[in-house]
Amino acid sequence: MKMKLLATSIALAISTFTPSIHAVELIANRALFPENQGIIEVDLDFQQAETGDIYIAYQINAQGTLYFLTKAGFTLEVLPYENISDFNGVISLPKIDTADIPAANYQLYQVLVKSNSNVLDVNNWISDLKRMNFAVGQVALDDLDLDADGWADDDQNQDGFHDDDLNFDGFHDDVNQDDNSQDGNNHQNGNDDNGQDGNDHQN
Repeated sequence: MKMKLLATSIALAISTFTPSIHAVELIANRALFPENQGIIEVDLDFQQAETGDIYIAYQINAQGTLYFLTKAGFTLEVLPYENISDFNGVISLPKIDTADIPAANYQLYQVLVKSNSNVLDVNNWISDLKRMNFAVGQVALDDLDLDADGWADDDQNQDGFHDDDLNFDGFHDDVNQDDNSQDGNNHQNGNDDNGQDGNDHQN
């Protein structure tokens, strides 16, 4: 229950946050991974000098529990990954071998807050909240990534989310109300993927 309340608090903070001028970008090697194949690599690119606490959290399949990344590993405690002082440059997060994690959609959240402050209070945020989705063993990847660059072909900004995924749950279930089963394959908006094999999109 505590973790569900925490996730709800963060969701509310996201909805009320006004974007800042502080620029932190998430950069990843790719977003689509066959099951048990590949390494998730993520960099934080600070585009100007920043001071504060960096919070990193992962969520599995957009469910309530948040796993916070610290220097010692993952924890359910709300702890920062690192404190930075007047830092400008790139921080590389620990790599994650997809062979060590279950097949799922993994949402990554990152925000910079004032040093020694409460991350759940949006007034303490000094950067936009950044998020990225990694799909591990979720769909027939060749059907999503025809150019084989590691990103879905409808993911123009390379954040790991489909461009029609307005609620950021990792599935095509927003604009056309498709993929109601959340298996990543069966678009159900009337015309496409009637065979539910993830291939025959006809609209």
